[in-house]
Formats: sequence, C-alpha cells, structure tokens
Amino acid sequence: MFIILILVYRSLLLPVVVLSTSLFALCVALLLVWWLAKWEILLLSGQTQGILFILVIGAATDYSLLFVARYREELRSTRDKGAATLAAWKASVEPIVASGGTVIAGLLCLLLSDLKSNSTLGPVAAIGIAFAMLSALTLLPALLFVFGRAVFWPRRPKFDPEAVADEHGMASTGVWARLTRAIKNRPRLIWIVTTLVLIAGAAGFTQLNATGIPQSDLVLGASEARDGQVALGEHFPGGSGSPVYVVVAKDSMQKAADVLLANDGIDSVAVTSADSPSGTASVDKDGITAFGPPGTPTPEPTVVDGDVMLQGTLTDAADSDAAAHTVRDLRVELDHMDALVGGVTATAVDTNDASIHDRNLIIPIVLVVILVILMLLLRSILAPVLLILTTVLSFGTAMGVSALVFNGIFDFPGADPAVPLFGFVFLVALGIDYNIFLDDTGARRVAETWHPRGSLAWTLCHRRGDHLGGARVGCHIRGALGDPDPVPRATGIHRRLRRAAGHHRRAIVAGARLGVRHRSHDLVAVEAASRGGVSLRRRQGSSRQ
Repeated sequence: MFIILILVYRSLLLPVVVLSTSLFALCVALLLVWWLAKWEILLLSGQTQGILFILVIGAATDYSLLFVARYREELRSTRDKGAATLAAWKASVEPIVASGGTVIAGLLCLLLSDLKSNSTLGPVAAIGIAFAMLSALTLLPALLFVFGRAVFWPRRPKFDPEAVADEHGMASTGVWARLTRAIKNRPRLIWIVTTLVLIAGAAGFTQLNATGIPQSDLVLGASEARDGQVALGEHFPGGSGSPVYVVVAKDSMQKAADVLLANDGIDSVAVTSADSPSGTASVDKDGITAFGPPGTPTPEPTVVDGDVMLQGTLTDAADSDAAAHTVRDLRVELDHMDALVGGVTATAVDTNDASIHDRNLIIPIVLVVILVILMLLLRSILAPVLLILTTVLSFGTAMGVSALVFNGIFDFPGADPAVPLFGFVFLVALGIDYNIFLDDTGARRVAETWHPRGSLAWTLCHRRGDHLGGARVGCHIRGALGDPDPVPRATGIHRRLRRAAGHHRRAIVAGARLGVRHRSHDLVAVEAASRGGVSLRRRQGSSRQ
C-alpha cells in the first residue's frame, strides 16, 4: 500500500501521513470494538477482525485521497496553509460524510442476516467506517496543516493563482488528455461501447458456482488428510466419523430408526447409550442389539428430557452433495415426529441455506436503502437511479469476470454462498464513494466555470489519479470508465446548481456525462452560495463548450 501511495502522490512524506491517518482510525475502532465485545454488546470473530482491517484502512485512505486533492488545489491559489486547510475541509466534509453514511447504511443491512458471522460484521464494520471518516476529517487536516507544502516534497505545489486561472484546469498532453478529448468528441459511442463491454462481462455471472464448497476441496494442492479420507472411503462407509445425529422422543425411537435404515444414504444406525462400552448401541429393525458374547444384556439408550439420540452412518462422504440430499430427505420424512437432524452435514446444509437466504434478502434491501439515501442527498430521482444502475452493472461485471477466472484459470471447485453477498455490499456500497466524490468535484467545477461539459472533462482528466489510487488501495474491482449521473439540478452534498436554459443532458457512463450539449445562446445559471443560497446571473453571447 505504501508503494501504491508513493506512485499516486510521487511523494515520500505524504504516504506516511495518509497511512498514519488510516492506522489511527483502525486502532481506535479496534479498541472500541474490543470493549463492546468484552461488555457482550457485540460478537467478535477472526473473520470480522480480518475484514475490519481491510475495510477501515481502505475507506480511510479513500477519504484521505479526496482531502489531499482538495488541499493541493487550495495551496496553488492560497498562500496561507491555514486558510488552505480550512477551505479543503469545507470542500471535503460533505462528500466524505455522505459517502461514509451510505456505506454505513449498507453495512448495517447485514444485521438482517440469519448467520451470526454476517450479522455481527455489520455493526463492527460500520464502527470502523465511522472512525475512518472522523480520522480523515480531524487527524489528517491537522497533520497537513503542520507540514504545509513540505508534505508534497519533492513536488511541492507552488502558489500561482494566475497560472491556475490561465490553464482552466485542463491538461493538453498525455494519455488522459487524449482520452478526455475522445470522450468529448464521441460521447454516445463511448458510453454505448462501455455499457456493452460491462454487460458482456456480467454475462459470466450465471457461471458463478456459489452454492458451497466441500470441506475436502478447501485445501488446494496436495493434502494428506484428504488422501487418507479417500482411502478410508474405499474400505468403509464414506460418512464414517461424521454421522447424522437425530434427536427424537424415546417413544418414537424405533420409528425414526426404521426411517433411517430405509434410506439408501444411511449404512447403519446406532443409539447413544451409557451402558455400552463404546458409548453407542446398534439399532436394527428389531430394536437395540447387544454387542458381546451370548447372554450379554441389551443396553438401554441414554434418555435426556425424554429424548434419545440416534446416529446414522452415511454411505457417502459427509461433505458431498449426496450426503446433503440424504439429510434433506430425512428431515422431510422425520418432520411428523418433531425430530431434530444435526451433524456436520446438516450444519453445512443449514449454513448454505442461510447464506442463500441472506443473499436474496439483503441485496435488494441494500439497493433500496442506498437508493433512498442518494435521492435524499441529491434531491433527485433520475440521478440516483443511474448511479445505482451503473454501480450494480460494475458489480455484475466483477462477479462475471470472477466466475470466468475461478472456472477457467484457477479451476476452483466452487465458491461460498456468501461471496456474492460480501461482493455486493463492499463493491456497491463502497463503490458509491467514487460516484459521490466525482459528482461533487464536477458540480463544484461547474459552479466555478459555468462549463458543464468542460467541467466534467476536467473531473475525469484531473481526478483519475486520486480515484484510481483509492481503487488500488481498497482493491475495488471497477469496470466502468466513470460514473453515471448528469450534473444534478439541485444536490444536498454540494452547491446548488441550476441548469443553463435549454441545456440537454445525456448521461449513463462517463462518456455520456461528458456529452452535454448547449442549445441556447443566452446562458442563464444559478451561482451557488456556500450555504445553499442562489442568485441568478445572465450572460450574453454564445454558450461555451
């Protein structure tokens, strides 16, 4: 990560400042989560801790990238580092809070999960995001104020307001400058081609085998344990050592045993018995059988609260699909006896079913929650819908490409059912960050220059380093060139804007966003005040591209 930040900033000190901000947020979040877990308010697991590390550092770095970009801009037009820090803070607080709040809302939807491993992750991760925001808005500004321009060494931004005004923020050379001109010249072609490419990538989503993985396939490569299990399966029933447990009333023991014996997936049946030297006694169609020389008394089953526990040896490996079907069949056949079917196989079946249920329930809820939040923030209907659609499309592309890589390159046996859920929550919820950052930057540029088309081109050309750097750090798989959303008519996260009279805007992806056409000779616009006030200003002459 340190090397990535050096490549992004081309500075030695600034990556240290950014990483210090991220690590501070992580340490404080871990401390709070630890105390909450000690007070039994939250549950903490190894999986949750691992995801928290990645999430907090990635999010804090994203927010820091935005703040640093604003700080660098202010230093070029403001001599005083204190004034530049304050201006950068005012320009960053709204998009950071808006994006962080959206991510927190998406993560809290995990509380609806039936799996504790998922439901406990939601609040823990939300706490981490909250401290990532606070750290980026408190510690980072303080560090940047202390170091001033020296933090960017050796490429310190020079105070040169005239150069800033003359260059209009647009580079004339380089790959991104050429790409920007191409998008401006052929916006419709660009967004159509981009959309088709993403759809083609998303088509592979149907090949993602996220129905669970047998435990024997979790280890890739050589495994002596797996080889030993295969050898045992050649001489003994495949499910030896991992039986199906059936808890049933003592009066229904024989009926339940008969159901087990009649199932082709069960090789033999035993009942827990303290009287037996082995702890279990065999059960056949005639009842419990004694083991030993003639005259050995028949052991009595162990009864707890009126229930006994039967053990059925599976003919197939406990982690196989055939064993899972056997467990499902037994549950149906024993349902009228109020029997409980458990064991290793049953646990895996329940876990996979719960994961699929969570995926089908939480993904739509996250979409609705984020859509409502964006509508409130942007005070628009079309723009949030476009934001969600293209972000979901990028998620589908990421999953589709992952399926092709899993199946064609790595030849994985499958994927955990939770993979699509985690992928959706992180890629979509966190992907909204970049949408909000880019929209905020573009809208501010429009307010300053009155050039919607040129401002969006400037955003794509001059913000690509910050957002691509954040994407690399956070390991976000992004499949789009940009984000959908025409310049909003009025937003709650940045200055209010009013469209020029007669403007026609088209947007689905970055190319469409840059394809704004001006059809009026009189430009009428609304100059946004810092607190949301508006005033009209009319400019004569032809509209500027």
